[in-house]
Amino acid sequence: MDPVSDVLRPLWRILRTTAQLWWKHWPALLVISILAWAGHEFFLSLAVFSTRTHALLSFLILPFAPLSALVGYIAILHYTAPSLMDLPSLRKKEGAAAVTSFVGVVSASILPFLALYAAQGTAKADKLVFLRDVFTDHLVADGLLAPEQLNDRYGYSSPLLIIAVVLIAVLIRRIISALKLNDKFPTFRLFSGYLEALWLVSLAGLLNLYTGRITEWFHKRAMVSAVIERSEGLIEWWNTPSLPDFITQPWGDFNGLLTALIITPLATLTVAAAVYGATFDNNPMEFGLTATIEERLDNTPSFLKRGWNMLAQYVADIFATVRKTLAAVRKVMAAGVGPVIMMSLLVAAAGHLRTPLTMAARALVGPQAQTVWYVLRPYTTLFVEALFMAITVPLVAACSASIARARREQLAAERATQEVES
Repeated sequence: MDPVSDVLRPLWRILRTTAQLWWKHWPALLVISILAWAGHEFFLSLAVFSTRTHALLSFLILPFAPLSALVGYIAILHYTAPSLMDLPSLRKKEGAAAVTSFVGVVSASILPFLALYAAQGTAKADKLVFLRDVFTDHLVADGLLAPEQLNDRYGYSSPLLIIAVVLIAVLIRRIISALKLNDKFPTFRLFSGYLEALWLVSLAGLLNLYTGRITEWFHKRAMVSAVIERSEGLIEWWNTPSLPDFITQPWGDFNGLLTALIITPLATLTVAAAVYGATFDNNPMEFGLTATIEERLDNTPSFLKRGWNMLAQYVADIFATVRKTLAAVRKVMAAGVGPVIMMSLLVAAAGHLRTPLTMAARALVGPQAQTVWYVLRPYTTLFVEALFMAITVPLVAACSASIARARREQLAAERATQEVES
């Protein structure tokens, strides 16, 4: 077959499906997106207000901000699933089964979603907004008469507090699992999902404090340094003056290129695979590394195995999240490298819509003083992010349907080959 047609045909199918989803569901898409980001802004403001009591309260509230966005993301993927011809509809569940299914999807989606959340700069923006609003709130309430109280309200600047929150959340999560409270009381599943978000968001905040050091160490590795040098020519060629700034600006350096072309698209498709995982093929691609590790573990001395099993019992909840994420990645990659690369480029291109949407919001408001922009920030953020979610998530759903279709065609071709050989 023609290689060009093999690429253009699924691309056209994805774009057509996305347009159909927009046309058919745009009112619901807007409502879900607005509610999700209204919740995000509400919990962010509530976290700022809670610092008047103690910085620890803000840590307990902040995870609800990305969780609100994640719930909206999952809701759109669920809502659009029945309209996808290439993707079987998700089975509707009720009562405790619905709670269990929802928490399971959130648990499997939260790690790739936080990677997407950070790669798009939303996590950093949340931190800056939180710190700025805490400073403004303290300035309005107390002026500059009590600077030591301002430092107490900045929980983000205390690594010990972050580590304590992570350890306590993981410990409580472990106790719930050991006592099997999730099985006895289904409502505990919601609390377990919150704890999962709490320690992951807190850990991400801790890593943000050392992002500069980690990046510097990573760039000094010989292999990475060589890749960076070779990528400079591509970035220089791409950053041509003839292209608009909102296209070239996010890819201004190696980190931007890596984030835009690999991390963001793969994390986006992984979230969708975690949501649609039950409808995907049950035989995802396996990595040879897994079998190698298991073979080596079988050859280890018995006392080391016992020590490893004891350690695994205490960190099982942490690795469970990682295992769910890796399972979703395998489902994405099962479609083949070619389709995944094509869809990653498509998702990367859609990721640039946020800047023109921001420009449109500024044009609607018009020239205003800085104080006016500060007051309007929650509303402009809600406008931009809600539209961005309503536009891009149906595209991700269409890509997921294309992955499921590509996997079915691949399996059908393999079965046909086996029948011919037999």
